[in-house]
Amino acid sequence: MNELKSFYWSNDSKKILKTEGWKIHFADGTSEFDVLAGGLSFICGQGNRDILEGLEDAICQVSRSQSNKGHYTDSIVKAGEILTQGMWHSHSWALSGTNAVEAAISMSDEYWAELGEYKPHIVSFPFAWHGSSYLAKSLGTPEILSHVSSRVKHATEESLEDILDQNHVGCIIFETSTFMNGIRPRTRSFWKRIRDICDERDILMITDDVASCWGRCKDYHTYNVSGYGIQPDISAVGKALTGGYSPLGAALCNDKVGEVISKPGVWKYPGTWQPSMVGIHLMINTYNYMTTNNLIANTYNIENHLDILGKRLIDKEVIDDYRLHGAFFAFDLKDQVNASGYSSTKTEANTIKGCAPLIANEEYFKELETYVYQS
Repeated sequence: MNELKSFYWSNDSKKILKTEGWKIHFADGTSEFDVLAGGLSFICGQGNRDILEGLEDAICQVSRSQSNKGHYTDSIVKAGEILTQGMWHSHSWALSGTNAVEAAISMSDEYWAELGEYKPHIVSFPFAWHGSSYLAKSLGTPEILSHVSSRVKHATEESLEDILDQNHVGCIIFETSTFMNGIRPRTRSFWKRIRDICDERDILMITDDVASCWGRCKDYHTYNVSGYGIQPDISAVGKALTGGYSPLGAALCNDKVGEVISKPGVWKYPGTWQPSMVGIHLMINTYNYMTTNNLIANTYNIENHLDILGKRLIDKEVIDDYRLHGAFFAFDLKDQVNASGYSSTKTEANTIKGCAPLIANEEYFKELETYVYQS
């Protein structure tokens, strides 16, 4: 194959025959435990026919719609209600998580432009994964770029105030899953400080919730639990909205932002698939499956099982430490991680990072424990 390979590629190409639940089966007869839940997306497992139910008929009925241009369907309206849940003023559909982050930045841009204020700069906290576009990589992974966008100003918690003093900052963005940083959740004091700074300095607070929304942090919207109820001005969501079965993202904003950018002619973010009708149908099915099976509540059970497993692995001297954040987990092995392949991650030499699907059960945790031992 002449397809370009990602820098994460392990030089271990395999033909996939089937995916089911949390397993990937290859043509050579081997299988892998999907420790990443399909790129942190397949919260209802792979091969779940309930998520795909009715898709062909729905797309044959309406293949394309652009609701941001006034063309809508009942399903788009329903998906929007599911998305906002009475907590947000407005939203814009996006094609992916990366696209959702850029839509969130656009909300900030349009807001300040409408108010006639020059605030082009964006403050972010690398190392983080905000997506694969040039702007998104500038925000979170500048080390993989030869040139970083001049709009982006990188900060630490210690340097933040100085960065704000020296630039015309319109928004501060941070990733809430902390997956790239080894599952080290943001503290209550961090969330409160960013909210207070944004309020005091008239800056918009943006959370990148693409990897953490839709149950993985014990709620549909991350700020409700992991953010200690501290709501950002703008949120980017994606990945698990469709259970992983199709790309779909969205940016949401509160009343402060929505009342400005919802004025006629202000919002300038058109797209060919806005929204993707495939994504809309799968999002509704995913939400119905989650509510029917009470998967949000199961996230608390998952975290409890992961905690029990972590303590057992420490007692058996397999790991030195572990960290949890909803369905996310990180196990620090005593030796370097050996596991590699389609479904693993090795961004830290001795740490296994992963995300349990929201359907995780006793069988899953037994297989996860085996995976850790074999790593």
